[in-house]
Amino acid sequence: MELGIPTVFFWSQSAAVFSIYRHTPLLVANSFFPFKKAPPECKEDSARLVSYIPGVSPLYPEDFPTFYFVDEESHDNLQWMVSQFDLLEYCKAVVINSFYELEREPFEALQSESLSVFAVGPLLSSKQAHAHGDVVEFCSTVHEGSENVERDECLIWLDKQRMHSVLYISFGTVLNPTPENLTGIALALRESQQPFIWALKLRSSYNHLSDTSTVNCSVAEMLPEHFLEDTADYGIFVPWAPQQEVLAHPSVGAFLSHCGWNSTLESVSMGVPMIPLPIISDQTTNCKYVVDEWKVGVRLKFNESGNPVDSADLMRVLKVVFHEEEGQELRKRAGKLKEAARRALETGSISGLNQFSQALMQTIWHS
Repeated sequence: MELGIPTVFFWSQSAAVFSIYRHTPLLVANSFFPFKKAPPECKEDSARLVSYIPGVSPLYPEDFPTFYFVDEESHDNLQWMVSQFDLLEYCKAVVINSFYELEREPFEALQSESLSVFAVGPLLSSKQAHAHGDVVEFCSTVHEGSENVERDECLIWLDKQRMHSVLYISFGTVLNPTPENLTGIALALRESQQPFIWALKLRSSYNHLSDTSTVNCSVAEMLPEHFLEDTADYGIFVPWAPQQEVLAHPSVGAFLSHCGWNSTLESVSMGVPMIPLPIISDQTTNCKYVVDEWKVGVRLKFNESGNPVDSADLMRVLKVVFHEEEGQELRKRAGKLKEAARRALETGSISGLNQFSQALMQTIWHS
């Protein structure tokens, strides 16, 4: 800024979440704080819906990013996030890792506020995308070392499975669900004998309800006794997986995910239905959009009550997604979003990234 170089604000989460943070003063003015967690019987009381944030679908307080789960707007965690938006007044443009067809309303609302906003997503690790049958194949860079071994293991194992029969499970690179939720997931997999590939490595588990974290031990210690042996015929564990390639594989039928924005975009771009298990930050909001707005996911009762994952409930969801007509409808809608993501990736004058590049060049030329 001091050198007169045009500054651009890059936002790596959704356009809807951008609008939420940008309009925090609206929440303050409407007495959103202190955050009010509703008892189960009042969860779906329409009077609790927050419907005044531009471009954002009506949300219950529990659907907001977890940085809003505080007693007052001056809480350090919330202010740390909101303070980033002070930089907007110095920026020539805002670029968001999303695409217009996915978040039409948030983008239109932001653009009506005299912001130069550009949808440049989905930003994936590949350089090209092309169609091959029903699969979107991404030409990604070759992974070296031990990761290449795990990559081959994942894809070779998937090659032997039936189409749309495998549940892919991954919770990102930072946190695992609580030990109780890991147990609930494992029990459901064992009882249902659902084929799965689980990217699980040692890391901390976080409980946003109690704001505590625990350090996990070995994978075997994180799961019920004998689970690894009992599921060896229909499931595999890897510490890392090439997520885009796994999601693009025709054997994968659903994605059990924390609903981080990168994972959500990747699942949408590959046309894979989701089972969200949000943990922290924007994941709660992404879950809301996946399930209720885009209708490409099925909600666990955990998301509604805050209770640990119930194995019987996850078995219910797995049955819906993999074996019932509703699951077929989920897959059809996910397929439409996959095609929308493909259109967004195409080069040409309508490309958000191309529009941004042209606008930036004009800004530099006239500076």
